[in-house]
Amino acid sequence: KADDLLARLQAADTLRLRSLAHGDVAALWHQARQLDVAGIIDRELLVTGRRYAQRSLGAAIPWQAPSKNAGLTVGQTLKKNFLAGLELPDLTALNAAARVWLDTVANVRLHGETHRTPMAMFAEEQSKPRPLPPYPYDAAAVATVRVSNRGRVTVDTNRYSVPAAYASGQLTLKLYAERLRLFDGEKLVTEHRRCYERYQDRAHPEHAAALLHDRQQAREQQLLLQFLRLSPQAQAYHEQLVERRLPEPGALHLTRQSDLLELELPAPDLSFYEPKSSQP
Repeated sequence: KADDLLARLQAADTLRLRSLAHGDVAALWHQARQLDVAGIIDRELLVTGRRYAQRSLGAAIPWQAPSKNAGLTVGQTLKKNFLAGLELPDLTALNAAARVWLDTVANVRLHGETHRTPMAMFAEEQSKPRPLPPYPYDAAAVATVRVSNRGRVTVDTNRYSVPAAYASGQLTLKLYAERLRLFDGEKLVTEHRRCYERYQDRAHPEHAAALLHDRQQAREQQLLLQFLRLSPQAQAYHEQLVERRLPEPGALHLTRQSDLLELELPAPDLSFYEPKSSQP
């Protein structure tokens, strides 16, 4: 007991703590062995356990043998029961064999806890689940991304194009397993097929079309300004050129007989192509 141990420590005048080769811990362990601390603790635990055993704690829980698949995961259960010694050539044969095993073995035997067959419980629970939502769940990783000044969004080291109007702005990214979508608020800006390679550039040609058109117009405007700076008469000269500009050529359609050219051409000489008769 604790009182006996305290009395031994107070009466142990001849015992002295010795610092052994392993330091203070070894000295304390040596002192505990001399005082029989381990024996006192063991005897106290034995007495305490007997006291608790003599109390009326109600009906004890009966011992139960472990169930067949106790502690096994789904994969371990399939390996132990379904795939044990079974050789299957391909996935089609595996699916057919699994269906036969479910219908004849797994779903018709009594469950160890419910004492009912899974097939009977499934038929009873079919009317209880709530219906699925009308729209599929949007299983996407959502994040806010910044668009570069070149109209690119970087996702997992890959670059994806956006329209030039959204350059240097921010968009909302929805990342799916097979695709990614970029939104400006609720408006869908663009959609790309997700690339699992690294450092690739994925672009839609129409994203740069507007930018190239604007650049072409800007280049033409720059050339016009340079031309107008050449002389004070350049403005009038340019206006006359615009007035005399011919319409763009289109397809020629002849719909009247008078539009046709009346030409008389001699008949071609086809005698060269006629077979020559051999003389005897």
